[in-house]
Amino acid sequence: MQECRAQLRITLQRIADVESINVDLESRLEAQAKEYIQLESDAAKSLAHWKMQYKALAEEAGSWKKLHAQQELKNQKIREQLLRTERELHGILQKKYDIMEYARREERFRMRAEISVGTSLGARPVTVSRNNEVDKSDRISWMRVETGFSTGNPLGALPQDVRRGRAILALADLFRLYMGDDDNTNHSQMVLHA
Repeated sequence: MQECRAQLRITLQRIADVESINVDLESRLEAQAKEYIQLESDAAKSLAHWKMQYKALAEEAGSWKKLHAQQELKNQKIREQLLRTERELHGILQKKYDIMEYARREERFRMRAEISVGTSLGARPVTVSRNNEVDKSDRISWMRVETGFSTGNPLGALPQDVRRGRAILALADLFRLYMGDDDNTNHSQMVLHA
C-alpha cells in the first residue's frame, strides 16, 4: 500500500513537471510566433518602401535621360550654328584681307607711278595715269574673281591651286607694272587666263 502511494506521488510529480514543461514550451512558441509575425510585417513594409523608392528612382532616371537627349540635340544645333558662324566670319575676314591687300597694292602702284614720272631722261618712264592704274587694278581684281584666285586661301581650295593662283597674280602684277600700253595689258590678261 505504501509502495502504491509512493508510486502515485512520483507519477503525479512527473505529470506536474511535464505540464510545466508544456506550458513553458507553449509560451516560447507563442513568443516566437509573435516575433515571426512582426518580422513578416516589417519585411512587407520594407519591401513596399523599397518598391516606392525604386519607382521614384526609375522615373527620375527616365526624366534625366529625356533631359540629356534634349540637351544633346540643343548642343548639336549650337555646334552647327557655331560652325556656320565660323565659316561666315572666315569669309568676312578673307574679304577684308583682300580689300586691304588691294588698297596696299593700289598705294604701291601710285607711289611707283609718281616715282616713274620723276625719273631721269635716260630711263624709260612708266607713263601710267592714276585712272589707268585703277582701271588695271580693277581688271586684275575682276580676273581674280573670274579665275577663282585670291591672295589668301579660300575655303575648299587645294594648296596647288592656291600656289598657282598666287604665281599668276604675281606675273600679272609684274606685267601691269612694267608694260603700260594696251597690247602688253592684253598679253598680261592672256597670261592670267592661261
